[in-house]
Amino acid sequence: MSDAQLLQSPQDLASLFRCILGCFSKPAVPVKLTTPTDAPAALWPSSAAIGLTLFDYQTPVWLSVTLDTHPVRKFIRFHTGAAITAKSNEAIFAVMTMDEANMDWPQFNLGSHAYPDRSTTVIVQVPSFSEGAPVHVSGPGLKEPVALQVATASAGFWKRVQKNNNLFPIGLDIILVSETHIAALPRSSRLALPEFA
Repeated sequence: MSDAQLLQSPQDLASLFRCILGCFSKPAVPVKLTTPTDAPAALWPSSAAIGLTLFDYQTPVWLSVTLDTHPVRKFIRFHTGAAITAKSNEAIFAVMTMDEANMDWPQFNLGSHAYPDRSTTVIVQVPSFSEGAPVHVSGPGLKEPVALQVATASAGFWKRVQKNNNLFPIGLDIILVSETHIAALPRSSRLALPEFA
């Protein structure tokens, strides 16, 4: 496949960027995401689309064990110019699978009260938005709470997100990505958790 087939046109990238911004302005509502035509194994095309849109030479990227492969590293470096870092607390973006997100997280950059925008944005590849115990999300951008389902997300994951969001205005922003859809959980969101079995 040629680079021309893989890379998005400026119009496509602008559309993707607007889509991502829209997800943050209306949290926890999955929307369909246009994807590039190919991505290396382990990195979903939808995650690659986000990377092509947001990563650049000024945004170090941390990859989880599953995603830290030579093809994924090469893809990110070649197409975005972003450096891959092993230091999670230096990452502007982090990418992991849902299985890994259910476990303990490394120490990411939470930002500071002076520079909250310097925190890490965590991208989590999820199986789907059609299964799982519904979590009710409220906050800026939502007139009323929204029920969000994320397949295989554990109680520990949701409690970690809730604890993170309680740190607002510092804290992590989270992007949940299925193979075809994206939903954002900005740090300003508030979560009401169900009674997990």
